[in-house]
Amino acid sequence: WRASHLSHGIPLWWRDGGEADEALHASFFGVDLLETLDRYALNERATKHAALFIVLPFLAMFMLETFLKRRVHPVQYLLAGMANLVFYLLLLSLSEHVSFNLAYLAAAAATTLMVTLHSRSAFGSPRGALALGPVMGCSYLFLFVTLRSEDWALLIGSVGTFVVLGLVMFFTRRVDWYGDAPALPEVPDGEEGR
Repeated sequence: WRASHLSHGIPLWWRDGGEADEALHASFFGVDLLETLDRYALNERATKHAALFIVLPFLAMFMLETFLKRRVHPVQYLLAGMANLVFYLLLLSLSEHVSFNLAYLAAAAATTLMVTLHSRSAFGSPRGALALGPVMGCSYLFLFVTLRSEDWALLIGSVGTFVVLGLVMFFTRRVDWYGDAPALPEVPDGEEGR
């Protein structure tokens, strides 16, 4: 770039050391490279994904409620949602004192454990906890991979969301959402086209 000689105290020419060398050394500047994903940037990126990762445990609880035929009270949903909200507060507060990776691991493990134990009591059996725990663990692992990826984050998030939606559609394809539909007669093999 071009900078006018009037913008700095360095003369346009000189013959010996002395004042010119001192002026030259005084005008040196440097560049500090910033870490693009510091702890606050990672926390901000995590909160941008918050809506998706708060809905996912709700969706998992709803599916478990449907498949286990055990009603879950709205207050129990609210408590699980609040636990997922507190994850982001834990993440931020812990990452100010320890590395982001360690803070993320601690916050995700604590939240997963709390919601898993809560789901055991909400469903009245360990089956719900055994299903919800891995769902939460995988979702937090997925979020961590997405946060750590600078260039591929949008693609990873989009494909992951697409896959989760596809799995939900697949597992709920035979659910009678109204509960009053008559059973469809089974078609014998070989007669599908008739």
